[in-house]
Amino acid sequence: MSGSRSLRNWTPAPADSISCTKVVTRKEFDSLLNAANVSGQQVSPVARQNFAKGYVLYLAFEQAAKQADANRARFGRTKSERILDEERADRANKLLDQHRIDGEDAS
Repeated sequence: MSGSRSLRNWTPAPADSISCTKVVTRKEFDSLLNAANVSGQQVSPVARQNFAKGYVLYLAFEQAAKQADANRARFGRTKSERILDEERADRANKLLDQHRIDGEDAS
């Protein structure tokens, strides 16, 4: 294990884009865990497992964030923003149509 305790210098191996897998070696994982262990105490097996699960979630959210950034750059808005805009436009059109129907009936 490295004596460096900085997370800034740690980078995992790149993901295999064909199979969508990321392999983290024990050495890489121990290096990351060692850098995150600010207390310097021995890490229990349960804590190691929880850290690994958290790291997997982080990687999943990181990928989702990158995809959202790409979509935002491509479309100018997030998918949820586009859906909200479409729903608002649909509601406005329905109100306008209702107004037209009410206006025709009143004449």
